[in-house]
Amino acid sequence: MSRSMDLTIRRFERNDIVLDALLEVDESQREQVVFSSSNPQAANAHTLKVTLADVGDGGVGIQTSVFLPRGLKARVRVMAPRLESQDGETANQRDPQGEATTEVLFEHGVQVRRVELTSRIPTFFIGMSFENAAPDMSQQVEAFMARASEVFRAVNMARLEAMERGDVA
Repeated sequence: MSRSMDLTIRRFERNDIVLDALLEVDESQREQVVFSSSNPQAANAHTLKVTLADVGDGGVGIQTSVFLPRGLKARVRVMAPRLESQDGETANQRDPQGEATTEVLFEHGVQVRRVELTSRIPTFFIGMSFENAAPDMSQQVEAFMARASEVFRAVNMARLEAMERGDVA
């Protein structure tokens, strides 16, 4: 008796990464997918806080405790602390209310292709492909990875400098 096995065949190389991201359900599917306000991962009824786990020319992988159905269309957005103010100063910038200002490092439409339960916590790994990917998607992903590396290196340097001064936050 032969058994067929589900094989994950990737057409594109993926780069491992761990970043916070937001996943916003496409307007065309908002009646079918609504997140509970009692879920701490829900930023609102249609936006979920997720962890970006990998990125490649063909799509992204995320981790979340929320099940997302195959075929779901959404928009993934990766935010990061804004490092430069208008006067060229570098550090974690704050708005007048003292909140850290952010910049969008990467944003693109995606569609859920694969859902895998990876632990009993529960944690789902969700593979998503880019929707309407531009011919220069490879360059966009490469630029995102370079900018993410630059931003987080600067953030970590600022944290180290603050620790050396005794300003532990």
